Amino acid sequence: MDKAQRGYLILLFLFSPFLGVFKIFKLKNEKDITFFTTLFFGLVGSAFVYIKGTDGHSHLMNAKANYLDMSLGEFFTKSYEILTFGATKGTTDIYLHIISFLSASVLQKPELIHVFAGFVLGYFFIKSVLLVLKDNLFVKKSYILLGFITLFLMIQSIGALNSIRMWTGMWVLFYGSYSWAMTKEKKYWYVILFSVFVHFSYAVILIPVALAYLLQKQKKYLLRCTLFLFLPLQHFHLLKPTSQK
Repeated sequence: MDKAQRGYLILLFLFSPFLGVFKIFKLKNEKDITFFTTLFFGLVGSAFVYIKGTDGHSHLMNAKANYLDMSLGEFFTKSYEILTFGATKGTTDIYLHIISFLSASVLQKPELIHVFAGFVLGYFFIKSVLLVLKDNLFVKKSYILLGFITLFLMIQSIGALNSIRMWTGMWVLFYGSYSWAMTKEKKYWYVILFSVFVHFSYAVILIPVALAYLLQKQKKYLLRCTLFLFLPLQHFHLLKPTSQK
């Protein structure tokens, strides 16, 4: 794609992001697909509707209450507290802390938290999809199948903007883990570790991934360790609603 075509497509996305999505299916360059999908998610984030009581609304209120007047010194102090597990109020994940500071303090526009979140989510989402499709990316598919795929992916991706952290962390972890499993390149461990910075709960999920790395040739022990870690968690999850009643 030359500069003129890229410019026209950018204008189309600015005019109507959802019309631009249909153009993405016709792109044949992976970098172009990544760029425009990431742009699309950012634009969707700019139109995010804040409904009282949702996670998205809570994040916005937190940004307005704690970040509009935050100085750079306060930002680094808070960052230290988060990284050393000393933060007890407000934001407790460094990822949300950074985008809240950039949006509310630096740019004085708290609503931009979902634009930044959209860019990050969109990038790791499309990189994961491209990784899975791989050589089958340009195989001709029926429009009905593409429609179902698009609907599923939108539910599991665009809808994730509300929480900002949880599903973004999932896509980051998936991309890093899948890439490492396919290539065994250690650089993807930085991507995997980034998921913990997005949402600290992924530190627990990171344990079986680390075991997979350490026990690559011991599949029998790896399976036992994975079951040992996840079955109690699943049992707790099933019992939790009952215990709350």
